Amino acid sequence: MKKVLIRILSVVIIILALVGISFMTSGEIMGDVTQSTTVEVKDGVASPATMEGNSFTLEEDGEYAVDVKIENDSEGLITAFVVYDEAGDVVFFSTGEDLVVESSDLKLKASNYNTEFRFITNEEELSQLVTEGKGEYYSDGEYTFAENGTFDVDVAYNIKEAGAKNIYYLLGVICGVAMGLVLVALLVWITRKMGGKVDLECKKGAYDERQLLARGVAYKYAFFTLMIGMVIIALMEEIAGIRLFMSMAGVWVMICISLAVFATICILKDAYMSLYENVKGVVIMFSAIGLLNIAIGIGNIVDGMPLIENGVLSTRCTNLLVGLLFVYILPVFIGRVIYNNKQLEEDEE
Repeated sequence: MKKVLIRILSVVIIILALVGISFMTSGEIMGDVTQSTTVEVKDGVASPATMEGNSFTLEEDGEYAVDVKIENDSEGLITAFVVYDEAGDVVFFSTGEDLVVESSDLKLKASNYNTEFRFITNEEELSQLVTEGKGEYYSDGEYTFAENGTFDVDVAYNIKEAGAKNIYYLLGVICGVAMGLVLVALLVWITRKMGGKVDLECKKGAYDERQLLARGVAYKYAFFTLMIGMVIIALMEEIAGIRLFMSMAGVWVMICISLAVFATICILKDAYMSLYENVKGVVIMFSAIGLLNIAIGIGNIVDGMPLIENGVLSTRCTNLLVGLLFVYILPVFIGRVIYNNKQLEEDEE
């Protein structure tokens, strides 16, 4: 336990150092801007059709990050954030009814730029914007535009150097890892207080020779499951145009499936629990991790965070996926324990 606390303390110190670095390299081109408007849609025509945003100037060529947040109190209206160069060409756009976008791969030249919000009420306008931005238009035919209605739209946006955004992103990842370590340490402490045993240090000799062989088989099948899954994802997009899994969250789906295959084989071959663990410890840890992730996933849904954005799975669904993974593994593990106990009772008789 002391080793875990020392590691957590080290990560916290690194985070504090990175916080100082991030403040010194904020790299803001345009600070946070917030705007609001009310859009009236009558017979499929929006009024106003556009809302002018702030302009900005770049002194040198480079990569920049555009952060956009759009909130709409009603359904049926698409809002587009558009960035134009001096020639009036679209160099960046993002669309959605409600969305949060962070972009760090936008290459811009030294020039003057203008921003604008378009209020889109039909497929033709949306397709036209995509064409102007030299993008590809995908439509699943499910979105219904409102012919009439009133919409209160709130927007927030900023422009900054991509390097600064990357520092914040790295800082967020490290903070997430640190919080994960703290949570794991807490769960281990609670588990041991309740009489459970868990092994997170992968001690030497934790598994006997039979278990090691069985785990080798499990690793093999999990690897091939992941590879086949990735190929299926690519073919779905290439042949059928199904882009649902073409995101990090989509890849995470395949990772969870491969982990489920690995865990199932190990459990069925009695190669999952090490010599330094007991049933109570594994059940407590699996239950806590599964319930916590499901709670976070349900919280995201309740808060209105979309699980699917721009036709692909959002990272907002990763917690739910992890929770479902453990919800699946736990009954398999408990079922195997019950089966083994019955076998022992029959042998003793």
